[in-house]
Parts: sequence; structure tokens; C-alpha cells
Amino acid sequence: MHIRMPRLRSGRRIGLALGGGGARGFAHIPVMELLDELKIRPWRMAGTSMGAVIGILYAAGRTGAQIRKFVENVVLAPDTLNVEKILSRARVWKQWMQLLLPKVGQKGLVRTDGIVRHLYDQAGVSTFEELKIPMKVVATDFWTGETVVFQSGPLLAPIQASMAIPVLFEPVVRGDQLLVDGGVSNLVPYDLLQEDCSSVIAVNVSRGAERNGRAIPRAWEFGHTVNIMQQAVLRERMKHAPPDFYVQPSLEGFHVLEFHRYHEILEHAQPAIDTLRKALLERFGPPPA
Repeated sequence: MHIRMPRLRSGRRIGLALGGGGARGFAHIPVMELLDELKIRPWRMAGTSMGAVIGILYAAGRTGAQIRKFVENVVLAPDTLNVEKILSRARVWKQWMQLLLPKVGQKGLVRTDGIVRHLYDQAGVSTFEELKIPMKVVATDFWTGETVVFQSGPLLAPIQASMAIPVLFEPVVRGDQLLVDGGVSNLVPYDLLQEDCSSVIAVNVSRGAERNGRAIPRAWEFGHTVNIMQQAVLRERMKHAPPDFYVQPSLEGFHVLEFHRYHEILEHAQPAIDTLRKALLERFGPPPA
């Protein structure tokens, strides 16, 4: 499918880094819509986990509005709960349940190959070389803890690896490497763009800890300890070489698998998007007519 791209300003090599965060990654969509509105097309992109999943669609040439429409077609939010819409979307939900078919075993609870293949259908690409915007996808080698960066060849395995949250999703085996979620080693991979780009926009959709009036968190909430470590690594990196634009929407209260809260996530992200709009206009001026 041919996708018409808007006329965009040239001469600025802007990088866009999209971080991991599961369902909170939906907050990347209004960032893309803002860039389209301002006619700013990224020169290079990098993505981790959900940032890679959403980012591939944008790098393939989809607009932010098209990505929003695609997501809305597969997400049944609370405000759409009426009989007609439930019936009309029953087929879509059946398809997604098949894509997310549980796979109980030692490797992970959910397989991801169906998800990624469905993404291929929407993006219309299967290799990095077919992307309209060059993109780096980040995974982590489970055995060494090192960041593994993909930027050429087939997209299937890199995306699967980047989104392979330990325990939840199957890891990907590549030679002697066992690849898991890129967020384990590089939550927001803006550093991969700084050498090639004059300005970098980094979008962090992870969340902070929530007290919720309890002295001791519930058992499953201790999974947030991983995010604490990820944030600590990110903060240390930012002390030495911060991105030009840093966006972190307030997404406390949203968990990685709460995809049904899509509209709420977008609503909570909006103040951060408004702040980014102001910053981009101050730096680059209004879009061309």
C-alpha cells in the first residue's frame, strides 16, 4: 500500500527514541501525531519493547493518525462498551485472542510471533531495509546483560526479542544468545541516535512506584523493582549525555498489560505532549504552510 507522506521540513537531522512500557507505550502515538502536525520527520529512530512495536509502524511510513486508527480497531476501551460495537468487533477480538494464545512452559506464558506477523500486515514491511526511516531495535542478551542492537535484515526476530518481557513472553534464541526485553538494558535508547542526529527526542513511558496508602506493596507489585533499576541506569546516562527533548508522561497507575485502558493512557499523556509541542515550536518555529 502506498502511503502519502506530508511535506516536511528538511535540513534537520532529528532522532526519535521510543522507550518500553507495555500498554503505556500507546503514549508514543500522540508524539507521532505531534511530529506530523509540525511537519517534523525523524531522520533516525530507535525503539525498545513497545517503543519498537509502535515505532516500526511509524518508520514504515504510517502517520500517527493511521497508527491511532489501527490501535483503536483492536482495542476495546471501557467507553465503547455497547452491544453494537461489541458485536462488530467480535471478529477482531477473536483474531487477537488467537495471536496472544497462551503458551504455558518454561520459556514464557505468551507467544509473540502472531502479534509481530499481524504488525507486518499493517506496516507492509518485513525487513529493516524497507523502512522509510532507518530504525534501531533494542534487545538484551540474557546471559551477558549486554544491549543488542538490530538495524538490518528481517524484522520478525528483533521485534519479538525487544518485547520479550521475562516470564511473560518467550525469549528469542539467536546463536548462543538468549534475547529478552530491550528495556532490561536500555529503557529509552536515545543514546543510539546522538552521534548521527543534531537533535534527539526521547520518550519515556515507564512509571514510578505508587504508595496507594499501603505500607507494604502487594506481592505482584514488587515486579516494579526491575523498573527501579531501569530508571536508575537511565538517570545515570542522562547525567552525562541528556537528550535534547525528554518526554515522560505521568502514567502512574497503568500496568504493562492494561491495553484496555488505551484512551485513559492517551488522556494522561496529553499534558506532556503539550509541553513537547511548546518546546519544539520554540526550537524549530512553526511548520511551513
